Amino acid sequence: MAPIRRVLVVDDSQTTREMLSAVIEAHPELTVTGVAANGNEALAFVEKRRPDIITMDVRMPRMDGLAATKQIMSRWPTPIVIVAGAARDAEVRASIQAMELGAVAVLPKPHGPLADGFEADCRSLQETLVTLAGVSVVRRREMTRLRRRPSAPAQRPHARRVHAVAIAASTGGPQVLRRILGDLPASLSAPVLVVQHIAPGFTAGLAEHLDRHCALAVTIAEDGDRLRAGHVYVAPDDLHLGVRDHRVHLDAGPRCGRFRPAADYLFESTAKAYGSRLFAAILTGMGSDGVRGLREVKTTGGRIVAQDEASCVVFGMPGAAVHAGLTAECMPPEAIAAAIRRAVCGGETAGELPLRA
Repeated sequence: MAPIRRVLVVDDSQTTREMLSAVIEAHPELTVTGVAANGNEALAFVEKRRPDIITMDVRMPRMDGLAATKQIMSRWPTPIVIVAGAARDAEVRASIQAMELGAVAVLPKPHGPLADGFEADCRSLQETLVTLAGVSVVRRREMTRLRRRPSAPAQRPHARRVHAVAIAASTGGPQVLRRILGDLPASLSAPVLVVQHIAPGFTAGLAEHLDRHCALAVTIAEDGDRLRAGHVYVAPDDLHLGVRDHRVHLDAGPRCGRFRPAADYLFESTAKAYGSRLFAAILTGMGSDGVRGLREVKTTGGRIVAQDEASCVVFGMPGAAVHAGLTAECMPPEAIAAAIRRAVCGGETAGELPLRA
């Protein structure tokens, strides 16, 4: 029998606390162990009761979700899922910052039984809480030390230099993307295409956050953008990201499994465009999105690396790639960044990148 995960619900709205509690209690593997109206109440509860996982609002009186997340992650590390309201600029920025402080995911608040997508939002919340309640999280000060550990020893570069990098991530991905992209130079002689599963409305805020903290230029991909070296193209909400004729190609076609944008679409499209000149990285996240696309990468001779289990919030996506026999290269984020630098070394320095012949 599956264990029951104990959830602390933190939100300043009584109506929202009651609604979230009802959604959580409707799942047989979840129970609400307590509620809190602000960060101070949350800290007191966590210290005494140690819940398995926390849903956290970001904008609250007395102590907001950012301060509470920072305190909890430094004193009693606990998986925290940000459950945010309307995707306004301030709330988006706060949610992204909360993930930098150690929160493992951000999800939209279900807006009531009559709202569009209510059932899907409820299922997503339940599935996320069940999966993440068991993950191991570290103290915030330990996370800082992890980012400073030395990269893996240099490996002999592959004979063929890559002309493009494709990266896909889900749960826990924003923090890892910052670590990888932040270790890449502005002079990187290849474009980087990124699919990150995140709540609708939060993608632009993520791209802005990455752009502020990286030497590379990070933007939301626009259909028809000419691919340029030293640029990162992030898939927009609800559109697949791919490549066509040296340019970004966005596709509103069917979802791949549950996802649009999907890692499968990204990897399949870039594999067809770049063949053996592609570097593909699959990062932390639930599920197996990306495995089908990576089969195409392997068939066309591209290089595939997976984030290692020890550094993942969830080893689902990279683990699925490893178990499918698509890669034996598993490494932490800083080693992935080093591998990318080596792989593109010697390529063109600027402008348009050649596609597969």
